[in-house]
Amino acid sequence: MKKELFINFLWRATQTFGKQGVFFLTFIISTRLLPQYDFGIYSYVMATIMIFTLFCDFGISQATSRHIAMHRESEEDTAEEVIFNMSLMVGLLSLISFIVLVSLGMLFYKENFNLMLLASPLILLIPLNSIQEGMYVGLEKFKKLCLIIVTTGIINILLSYILILKYGLVGVILAQILFYLISFLLLALFHGKIRLNYKRNIISNIVKYSIYIGISGLGYFLFSRIDIIILGYYGYIKEIANYEIINKLFALIIMPSAIYSSVISPKVSLMFHKKENAKIWSLYKKTILLTVISSLITITFCYIFFGSFVKILFPNYSVNELKWIFSILSILIFSQMITSVISGGFSVSTGHAKLNMYFLLVFGVLLVPITFLAVNTFYFEGVLYATVFVKLISDIFYIYKYTKIIKCIK
Repeated sequence: MKKELFINFLWRATQTFGKQGVFFLTFIISTRLLPQYDFGIYSYVMATIMIFTLFCDFGISQATSRHIAMHRESEEDTAEEVIFNMSLMVGLLSLISFIVLVSLGMLFYKENFNLMLLASPLILLIPLNSIQEGMYVGLEKFKKLCLIIVTTGIINILLSYILILKYGLVGVILAQILFYLISFLLLALFHGKIRLNYKRNIISNIVKYSIYIGISGLGYFLFSRIDIIILGYYGYIKEIANYEIINKLFALIIMPSAIYSSVISPKVSLMFHKKENAKIWSLYKKTILLTVISSLITITFCYIFFGSFVKILFPNYSVNELKWIFSILSILIFSQMITSVISGGFSVSTGHAKLNMYFLLVFGVLLVPITFLAVNTFYFEGVLYATVFVKLISDIFYIYKYTKIIKCIK
């Protein structure tokens, strides 16, 4: 089992770093080719589109992966049937989201409305990709998933550079659309099997569980992206550009924890289904210890090399400003790496998605008024103070609560 987990981790890590590497390279190209103000607008547009994307997925991709993992050893609810039925559901939700975007766009987004419309295909493409990836993860086809995503990413890097160089702000949005479109087509093609069999019970079972994950996702959005929208509301467009760079660096730092959690998640789901609770507890303790050690090493590494890293990748931006933002937020690396492993690798797989939902929703909603109050008091710095305060409290209570729960089921 350890060897299999390690091999799956390597393939999953390669796939995730490949995919995020594409986004990060596109991100770097964007910061170099776009004026800082335009890059801030792009970040604001994408944060808004993610609201609609969140509604369309609403936990369906994670719940689909869990469902497939739990039933892959039986002939009931085949992966092909699950994918077909959940794609129908996502398509319906995407249509509703697009109608809402068009109806409200002119009122709320004004001069950015055309960019919102241009980015609107992502409302459908991102959830469809997530469902397909969820199927590959649920079936533990990490190698095939890796090869498809990395190949798509390599092709897309060149297309991204050409599009951004030629079309600027419009080009970077087109690059995102192309990546998800090509990725979706290849994932569907290489799985090869299609079963167009409508099953209401599949949709019902997955949607019931996905609601808790989806509400958790809403809370996560409030945690991770609402600050961008609030900054845009107050007109801090250039500051958004700096803040988004730090967000991307944080995503890279925490990524190994997210990768590992996605690798162990199918195993934990199967263990829980077979009531092998002692094995889950043993794996949980080892995972937390590994994550604590990794987070401490990561924080040390970041403090030593952060300045050099920024100078090389973001020469158009102030190292001192970025380092100042990072120094305030860096304490969250430790807690976020641990909660990432728990929520993605254990909590959902052991049927405790409600816990994620309660914590993320309550503290995510709490973050909004605190951020508004902090920005009114401390201006841009208020976003940083509010984020650290709320997230740190949330992470501490979440780790304590889930550890207490999992000890009781062992």
